Amino acid sequence: MLRVIVAALAVMAGAATISFAAGPAPVTQGQNPIPIPGPAPGTGGQTLELQPRQQKGAVLNEVLSQRANAYLHRHRLPYVDAQVFADANGKLDSVVLTGSVRTAFGKQDAEDKVRQALGSSAFAINNQVQVGSENSPGRQSLTIGRQGCGNTIFGSTCQPSDVNGRAHAFLYSLTPISNPQGFGGQSGTVNLIQASNRIRQLEFYPTEINVPDQDWSRGFPGYPNINQWFGVCYDGGFNVPVAQEYTIVTVADDGVAVWIDDRLVTDNEDFLGNHVVGVGHQDIQTPPYFSGGDGGELGVASRPIHLSAGLHGVIVKYWQGWPSYLGVQVWAIPSSHFRRSGGFPPNSYLMQLVGPPGGVLKCPH
Repeated sequence: MLRVIVAALAVMAGAATISFAAGPAPVTQGQNPIPIPGPAPGTGGQTLELQPRQQKGAVLNEVLSQRANAYLHRHRLPYVDAQVFADANGKLDSVVLTGSVRTAFGKQDAEDKVRQALGSSAFAINNQVQVGSENSPGRQSLTIGRQGCGNTIFGSTCQPSDVNGRAHAFLYSLTPISNPQGFGGQSGTVNLIQASNRIRQLEFYPTEINVPDQDWSRGFPGYPNINQWFGVCYDGGFNVPVAQEYTIVTVADDGVAVWIDDRLVTDNEDFLGNHVVGVGHQDIQTPPYFSGGDGGELGVASRPIHLSAGLHGVIVKYWQGWPSYLGVQVWAIPSSHFRRSGGFPPNSYLMQLVGPPGGVLKCPH
C-alpha cells in the first residue's frame, strides 16, 4: 500500500497533525482475550520468564497492560494485545506483543504505539505479532446474505413510513481492477460503484456512518456474507443549525469519498492513482492527520467548508476490497472545535444523516 505507507511514515517523521483534545472511547471488537502463559518453573507462581531479555523479578503488570491495550485498540490496532512486565518498583522492563496485523508496517506501528501508550522507550519489546496469513487477494466472496428486518450498527433495514424523510444506503458488488501497486496486484476505487452493479433488495436507512474497523470475515454489519469487493453508497441530507465552517473527517478500509451539495469535499482512497479526482487533493483536504496503524489507514480531514444554515445534500461512497479488515466512519466537526492533538474524533461528531433535499436520491440505483 504505497501511498498509505509513505503518508503514514511522513506523519511519524514529524509532519503536523490535526486531531482532538479528547480521545475517543475504546472500540470493543469482541475478540477473545490473549491467553497468558503460566509461570516459568521455579518462580513460585510470581515471575513470568517469557523472553530472554526479560529480567528476573519482572512480573506482569495488569494496569499497564490494560492501558497499553486500550491505546492500541482505539488507535487502529484492534487485534494486537500487549503484556507489560515491570519490576517490583513498577519500572518498565519489557513488553510482549501478540495478535495479528495486515502488513509489516502494522507490525512496526504496534511497537511505536505501545511506546506512546506507556510514555517511554526504555524497555525491550518482543514482537510476536503475526502478519496475517489470510492476507491474500482471495477469491470473490460476495455472497448475498441479509439478516431480517431490524436495527443494527449501521441503521435499519426496516422500511420507514416516510421513505423520503430518511437517508438511504445501497450495496454494490465490485470487480477489482488490475494495479501492480495494489494488494495482490488488484485494487479498487469508489468509481467502481455503478448502477449496473447494485445488489437489488440490499439497502438500508442509516442515521450515521459508523462501522469501526473490524475483521473482514465478519462481513458488513447486517450482511455477514458480504465481506470483500463490495461498495456502499450513502444518500441523504445533513442539517446545519447555524451557518458556520465544518471539517469533514473520514477513516476507511479501504476507501471513501464524500460529496456535499454535489461538491467533492474529501477523498480518502487507499491507493495512489485511484482517486476520484486526479491531483486536486491539496485543494480539498489537509495532509493526513493521523495514521491508522494496522494497514496504515489514514484519518483524512477536509479543508474547512462553509455551510449555510439548513439542509444540505450528502453522498458518501465507500468501498471494501481485500481481507483482512473493513470499516468506514465519517465525522462532521465545526471547524472552530477542530484541535491539534491526537486520536479519533469523539462519536458525538459523527455526521447525522436525514432524508435528502426534496427526497431526491442521487446514488446510482
